[in-house]
Amino acid sequence: MIDNPFNFKKLFITSTPLTTTILFIIIDAVPFYLFDDFSIKTQLSLIITYLWICLNPESIRPIFLLILGLLIDILNNFLFGFTTFFLSLVLFIQKKDNTFLNSFDVKITFVKFSLFIISVNIFSSIFEKLSETDLIFNIKDFIFINLVSLIAFPFLFLIVRYYNKQLKIYVE
Repeated sequence: MIDNPFNFKKLFITSTPLTTTILFIIIDAVPFYLFDDFSIKTQLSLIITYLWICLNPESIRPIFLLILGLLIDILNNFLFGFTTFFLSLVLFIQKKDNTFLNSFDVKITFVKFSLFIISVNIFSSIFEKLSETDLIFNIKDFIFINLVSLIAFPFLFLIVRYYNKQLKIYVE
């Protein structure tokens, strides 16, 4: 009998931070149309990356964070390096104090995420307006993007928390 040291389940679980983030980057690249001319811009990849950093800052290396952030920027029409900058700040904060963004109470984690996503969207809007002076700021889209992000957060939190628990089991 030949021993097969390759364990597909272990490989899948240990690569979930990258695979889930890349999956949601691809999902974000596809526009979702509610009506004929109204599309929803989601920030699911930004949320997933934020959650992986908060729950397990060791799971995403800075070089991967740079690449993932640049992919998010390209596919979401953000300023180049914008997402990487904010996610790097989150990684730095979370590595310094592992409980700062992720508390035992999900409500506190949700409030901190809300402040993060709203500030990212405010800065993104400011930078877009500064780079294109004839751009008209659409408050309806701004509110809608933030609402979709805030509604999606608890569901994505459950997904990332489940895979993070599985990852910790395999790492130990």
